[in-house]
Amino acid sequence: MSSERKVTVVMTASGRAKEHPAGADLREVLNAVYCEHMTAGSGWDRPTKLFVAGECVVADGLADIAWDYGKFQRQKEDEVEAALDEWVEQRFGRKAEGEAV
Repeated sequence: MSSERKVTVVMTASGRAKEHPAGADLREVLNAVYCEHMTAGSGWDRPTKLFVAGECVVADGLADIAWDYGKFQRQKEDEVEAALDEWVEQRFGRKAEGEAV
């Protein structure tokens, strides 16, 4: 098994290709595209395709997939935060936020 990171390339709607610094970590790529989506203006050259080691893993709609991933990630982070707050409140009889302990 090789320890080399596979080359990851994102292709935009205009056909511009850019090697992604995240390598083959798909979660990092999706997060980067999601963050770009959040700050994009009307002239954004939307990422559409994703290639890993020369293989096309997303043939169309990469920006939309990344948007869904980002929404899902935020939802799960909110659920974890609520569960942790509940645990702290049960353990200490007070909310995690507010006055210093």
